[in-house]
Amino acid sequence: MVNPSGNGPSGNAPSNTGAANGSATNGSAANGRSGTESVRRIPPPSTRHPGKENAFWRAKSAGTELFPLFPHLHRGAMVPAVALLRGGPDADYGRFFHYNTVDELIVVYATNGGLMETGQVASLGRLHAVSSFLHDETDPEAYFFAVVTQRQVEEDRQDEALIFRCDECNSVLMRWEFETTPGVRHGAERAEDRFPVFTTQWGSQAAGEAFNDDEQARTCSECGHVNRPFPLDPWGWGRYCDQCELVNEGQRVLGSLATAQLGGS
Repeated sequence: MVNPSGNGPSGNAPSNTGAANGSATNGSAANGRSGTESVRRIPPPSTRHPGKENAFWRAKSAGTELFPLFPHLHRGAMVPAVALLRGGPDADYGRFFHYNTVDELIVVYATNGGLMETGQVASLGRLHAVSSFLHDETDPEAYFFAVVTQRQVEEDRQDEALIFRCDECNSVLMRWEFETTPGVRHGAERAEDRFPVFTTQWGSQAAGEAFNDDEQARTCSECGHVNRPFPLDPWGWGRYCDQCELVNEGQRVLGSLATAQLGGS
């Protein structure tokens, strides 16, 4: 996938004068345009490099579900993220509902025994159920591989929520809301961090921990059923957040050492 905000040649575009470059500012008969007609040009590039990534290659080394393919998480960015889930005798992904103020588009790259078909494309909707997307989680031959893409807001606020429901009667047990506006920091994040966390991961882990630590929240007020804790480990969100914290700390340590070695220059 190519980031639409590439950084092609800049600062050296041909000038707007002379017939050689097809200028439309001099009203010449050669181009048939009036002198007052403006020239339409491609906007100057930004400092962000275009990039491409193989989703299959990235997925094999991802330690979390919904792992971003690219480092761009800023306002207006397209954020494709890979999800690769596999069945097995002990597989247990649980189920929750996800609310997002921006749309999510899912493309199924490959599946065996999945709830969707290979090649299927769908909009997940602002509120949607999330599970392993497998008909039978205990089947070791079953797997589901997809890329989910969202576009960050250009302006205003962005929010998400995780909703846990009763296993017996489907009543809402807990709704955990968190802000995902690009640039907002959570947990151990610092403003100067070079490698920001994908906030969906942080909020999902925080929601799961809050739900698991509160037995009263897991006790359904409608039917009285005490729901089990949510299985966080298979999703890998906590590991992803820990690794983000560590690489940012490591980058600060390396930067401080380099500054000291160079005498503060």
